[in-house]
Amino acid sequence: MDIKKWKTQYPFLDDIWKLFQDFDRTVIEDNYFVEYEKKCRFILDGKNYHLDVCMKLLRNLWLITDDPYEHISENARCTYLNTWLYYQEKNKFPGDIINKIFRIVKDIAYDSLEEPYICEYDPSYKNHIEPEQMMKLNNLIDNMDIIEEILLDNSDENHCLCQKYVHECGGIYRNMNKKYCDNEEDKTIKYNVLCEELQTFQKKYVELSSEYPHIRNKLPSLDFSNNTYITGCLYTEKKRISYLDDNSAFNQVFRNLPLIVGGMMGTSVILLILYKFTPIGSLIRSRMGKNKAMDDTLYEEMNEFGSSSYQYENMNLDDMEYNMTYHPVRNSQFAYNIG
Repeated sequence: MDIKKWKTQYPFLDDIWKLFQDFDRTVIEDNYFVEYEKKCRFILDGKNYHLDVCMKLLRNLWLITDDPYEHISENARCTYLNTWLYYQEKNKFPGDIINKIFRIVKDIAYDSLEEPYICEYDPSYKNHIEPEQMMKLNNLIDNMDIIEEILLDNSDENHCLCQKYVHECGGIYRNMNKKYCDNEEDKTIKYNVLCEELQTFQKKYVELSSEYPHIRNKLPSLDFSNNTYITGCLYTEKKRISYLDDNSAFNQVFRNLPLIVGGMMGTSVILLILYKFTPIGSLIRSRMGKNKAMDDTLYEEMNEFGSSSYQYENMNLDDMEYNMTYHPVRNSQFAYNIG
């Protein structure tokens, strides 16, 4: 998962990207480093291989179990942790070790906390099809409050990016639904898990459309492609600008420019001969003399205009940077029970 790229494309989901960065932060400064390391060496039979990921997972699970995280519920954090684990497993982090870690944290939580939240391991992520696309859909549903706030404010700096994201999710749903759930066999047997997830997304999306009437006109239909112009956001979609279209008149001219120039050069040679060596040339020169003063004046004015407009040629927009910070949370109960 390219968090840096996603931060740039979807900066309004900053809390999620911060959470993933926290998940992936190396365990070095935590007060419980010794306890994490001790437990992971036991799980790994004293080996160093996978020690870093084991300690990360142990810490992340405990923080979800006992420590609040602003703006994101325990359920959502558990879902995102399983998503993060999917990428660790792709890098050969063994499933049996993951199961041991989840079981250990669960036992510690029940022994030391009155009402612990237990995050369960979801191995189904191993079988997910296009997990990043599904993550985009789930992020939309999980963060609808943020989406609504941004879409209601046309002056919000992320307004256009947010509209683009919502339309992108509509396209993702339609494409995946058509690709994997178009017939009964695929829908109920071959891709039944994926199709159930898409169906769940569709139901929640419809519910949200009713729940947020103020932005209903900015939520694209899931049933058919909606290529409506996104208000105020044309500059973000360069593909929509007509002069970039391969079939536009602008590009047609430039494709034929060599032929046009070649024809003009041939014509210029003939005119030069007529002007220099025939009576017609004398007539042309006499008429041109009368307009020389006017031409000189026009030339000066055009030069002045050119120099004054040059300053606008190199204007550009500054790139925006989005920074994330981590705020560690400590818990003495874990230090007491981990050993």
